[in-house]
Amino acid sequence: MSDMEDLEQLVAFAKKGTLSGAARSLHMSQPSLSRTMRRLESEFKVPLFDRDRNTIALNENGEMAVEYASRLLAMHDEMMRHVREYDRSRHTIAVASCAPAPLWEASRILSQMQPDMTVSSEMKSDDDMLEGVSDGTYRMVILNNPAKGTLEELSLIGAPLMTETLYLAVPQTHPLARFDEMRFKDFNGYNILLLNGIGFWEDVCREHLPASRLLRQSDSESFVAIAQTTDLLYFVTKASMRIYERPVRDRKLVRITDADATAEFHCVCRADDAGFLNAFVTAVAARP
Repeated sequence: MSDMEDLEQLVAFAKKGTLSGAARSLHMSQPSLSRTMRRLESEFKVPLFDRDRNTIALNENGEMAVEYASRLLAMHDEMMRHVREYDRSRHTIAVASCAPAPLWEASRILSQMQPDMTVSSEMKSDDDMLEGVSDGTYRMVILNNPAKGTLEELSLIGAPLMTETLYLAVPQTHPLARFDEMRFKDFNGYNILLLNGIGFWEDVCREHLPASRLLRQSDSESFVAIAQTTDLLYFVTKASMRIYERPVRDRKLVRITDADATAEFHCVCRADDAGFLNAFVTAVAARP
């Protein structure tokens, strides 16, 4: 019986159209590929190719064989993926978020809910997350105020997790320190120290601060060191100060009042996983 490797070679030949081209794409020798094609004909017990002195080409039998081989390979890949995902789901709770602070909060709560499970977390865009939770890649995703209609269309359900508001950390001697509240336009043009990996917040900054230089730091320790030793402005939130230590000593925290500076995060699961979401919401309500 043909194995998956033989069928992969047959499909590769169909795509490339020549033995030499298929052999190169498969990183194998042309004589080895030719032997596979002859072995397949022997197993099918019908000719799959039309041959002349220098070339071979698929005949109608071969084209039908390629069609079925493609289906079998796709089913094989799907089987392998689903079995691996199932095994992972039994041991891992996969979560994705559009911002870091709610991801930290959700991971902490989930670890307390199910201490025998591993919580796997990552940052993603909204579109990737909606698709991921629908197809089971993620058990739960965290979005910024998702549209209820969109969730219903995708058979998803959501519940509020937390609200986060941006503050600008300003040195006490800085001219902007006289304000208690500001809008983005009030400090557009100033250099801003920015930590990478802040999800959709970076898009908010780029949109509202086109005249500012966003001085990105990929390493959190470097970010903290620069923030503590310079007068550069940077952002904090109450959630980030509680979950991840930020250097705010000798700084005035000025609240940013634009609507985009406040995010309402919601946890989203598949509708058939309502029990899990309800348990999570109960744990959220009970958090200190």
